[in-house]
Amino acid sequence: MGQEIKRELLQKCLVQSVPDKKKFLFKKRSGVDGSAASNITPTVGTTGIPAPCQRDECITVDKSVYTLNNLDHCVVVSPNATSKNQSGSWTLANISNSIVVLKNISFARGSVFMTHCEDSVIIVEVPPKNTVQVRLHSFTNCKVEIRVPGVLPDAARQNVVIEGFKDTVFNSNCERFIKIQNFSDLGFGRGTDESSQFEPFDSFGDNITSLKHHYISRDGR
Repeated sequence: MGQEIKRELLQKCLVQSVPDKKKFLFKKRSGVDGSAASNITPTVGTTGIPAPCQRDECITVDKSVYTLNNLDHCVVVSPNATSKNQSGSWTLANISNSIVVLKNISFARGSVFMTHCEDSVIIVEVPPKNTVQVRLHSFTNCKVEIRVPGVLPDAARQNVVIEGFKDTVFNSNCERFIKIQNFSDLGFGRGTDESSQFEPFDSFGDNITSLKHHYISRDGR
């Protein structure tokens, strides 16, 4: 009887000394584990992947808040606004060899911001009695026309903020309707600003085909 009790006690000791495989875990590493990493959705802003370039497309800006990026040999237009929004913003960046005709802006308060445009024609028509900020940055070899319909010359000029202009001209027909604020040259006694000049050029009644034919090069594609 005593021998049987000893054998039972010995078997219990052997079973308890064997490690439980189900409870065995690797030591956790610092940082995000696999399950958490699989739930992370990367965004364009964090990956550094640029937006794809759009070529030879006609794009209609039909919302009060609109952003376009990386356009080459494109046409950008705005339709007749059936309703006006109180505020909005249109942003265009990295535009080359394109025609941009933004008329009938659907808001009277907000901003039209364009940056890094080259070899393009830019026509913007803002509504009268507006509080729209027109900001144009880093333009190279562009033709620009800013219109304010229904306003008498010299009556209430539209402020246009520019910065980083090179070989870019404003149409002389808008000289008496806009006031240019050049943030690249704040006028500390340096005289006439050569980066933006008023010169006459034909806008062909905003005819896209004529504008492309006369001003947009098809070379280098």
